[in-house]
Amino acid sequence: MKLEKVDQKNLKLAYDIQKEIFSYEPDYLFLRNAILEGREEFNHYIAYVGDRPVGITGTYTEKCDKDSIWLSWFGVLPNERQKGYGREILLKTIEICKELPFKYFRCYTSIVKSGSAQPLYRSVFDICEKYLNRDDETFNDTLLIYSMSLTDQTVPYWNNKYMGVKDYAVLSKEGEKYLAQQKTNKVIQV
Repeated sequence: MKLEKVDQKNLKLAYDIQKEIFSYEPDYLFLRNAILEGREEFNHYIAYVGDRPVGITGTYTEKCDKDSIWLSWFGVLPNERQKGYGREILLKTIEICKELPFKYFRCYTSIVKSGSAQPLYRSVFDICEKYLNRDDETFNDTLLIYSMSLTDQTVPYWNNKYMGVKDYAVLSKEGEKYLAQQKTNKVIQV
C-alpha cells in the first residue's frame, strides 16, 4: 500500500473518495485549503493498493493545542472494506505524524456515523473519551475523542476543550456551494 499526497492533480479524485465514504458531509474546501496552505501538518493522502484507490486519510491541527495532530477524513471505500486496509492506512498515517514535531495523535468521531471504525480505533489509540462541550457540536452526545502518544509521554485527556466541530460543518456546506457555483461556471479551480 502507498499513500499519495493530495494535490491539484488528484484533488477531484480525493473529493470523490471522500464523498463516497462520507456522503453525509464531504468537505471539498477542507481538502482544497490543505493544498493552498502548504503546511506539513495539514495534508491529505489517497491510499492505493497497486493502482487502485482504496481510501483516504489526512492530518490537521487545532489552534488551541500545539502538541497534538489530528486524523482527518480517514476512511476506506465501501467496496474495499474488511480487507485490513483501514488498519494499514491508519498505521501509515501515524508513521507520518511521528516524523512531525507533535506529542499526541488524536481523532474525533461519532459513534453513530462511524461505528464500524470503533474496534480499530480502540485497538490503536491509548484512550477514548466522550466529547460533551456544550458550546460545540457533539452529534447528540455521540462524539468520541481517541488519543495516543507519539512519544514516550503519557497522553493527556482532551477534557472537552472546544474543538470547533460545528465550524467544520459550516465549511462543508460552503464547499458544496462552491462546487455548485464552479459547475455552473463549467470550471473547477483549486
